[in-house]
Amino acid sequence: MPKEATPITPINMALPIRLSLPCDVVPSPSNDTTIDHLLERFPRELRDIVYFYLIHDDLSVPFNLNEERLQSPFADPALSAELLEAVFTHRPCRVTFCDPQLLESGRVTPALRGDNLPHRDCIRNLIVRVREPSRKVSHYGDAFEQLERFCATRSNKIRQEWDEILTLPRLESLTIELQKWGTESFTWFNFSPILYQLREHNPRMQSKLLVSFDEIMEPEWNLQANMEAGVADAELMRDLSPVPDDPYLPMGYADVSELIEAPTKEDYAYVEEHLHGLTDVKSRDFMSGLMAETPSHRRLLAQHYVAKEPPLLRVLMAEHYKVYTRINGGDRI
Repeated sequence: MPKEATPITPINMALPIRLSLPCDVVPSPSNDTTIDHLLERFPRELRDIVYFYLIHDDLSVPFNLNEERLQSPFADPALSAELLEAVFTHRPCRVTFCDPQLLESGRVTPALRGDNLPHRDCIRNLIVRVREPSRKVSHYGDAFEQLERFCATRSNKIRQEWDEILTLPRLESLTIELQKWGTESFTWFNFSPILYQLREHNPRMQSKLLVSFDEIMEPEWNLQANMEAGVADAELMRDLSPVPDDPYLPMGYADVSELIEAPTKEDYAYVEEHLHGLTDVKSRDFMSGLMAETPSHRRLLAQHYVAKEPPLLRVLMAEHYKVYTRINGGDRI
């Protein structure tokens, strides 16, 4: 039985257009610098203790790297910068990755790139919120070599934001909050080699995969509810408002981390006997299978709908990483 994640209600994840990252420090507008002068007399070790207590109440609340600005109580920019460093060290940080097409257009740069993010080297716990791209391995040919050469030479934006994670030297945990988008298969090759490389570099690395179907299921629910309520031309409307008497109840995220574990001998044996030669991981029809379920049941069943054959997914990720390493020149951390 898959583990049930604590319900986390996702916002409607409009993918960000990051012309610039507002992850800077807003110093205090007050002209009173008494606190600054007192704090400056302390050695850095004591100042770090003060910073920890200043952010103590928010330690479990992720810092939003896309939108959040730190409201500093200090007028001195240097002290404000030290406070931001403490935030990145002790609080989890959340970033929403954008659509690769925006990266290709040149309108945005990767959210975790160093010139956009001061004190990025202090990030220890990262949460990546992302929408699943609808891509199949088979679209790129019959072998992982073709897939990786395509990504490296013609479409490197597919993995560009993920690659930035490899440049965070103090990272201790990575949680992926993925909104399922493909209805037929599960796209894994954009993030799986990053997970493998992080684990290889740091065997104590903690990694989780949380999946939600809310973003793709809610519009369909609202469409059906409006049609049943007799809304004229409901099938022609795109952004339908919820029916007050029949609102969509979000499932939040379900923990399906078992899907991204290293494959076992049993996984290899099962794939060799029953699934040899397959490269696409099929998903079950969650639109019909989960629509009528309660949010808690959706979370319990999520793992079975993300991937029909979990052993195949685990084996493919491991075999793909060997090809990724060979083509991309080994350890990139």
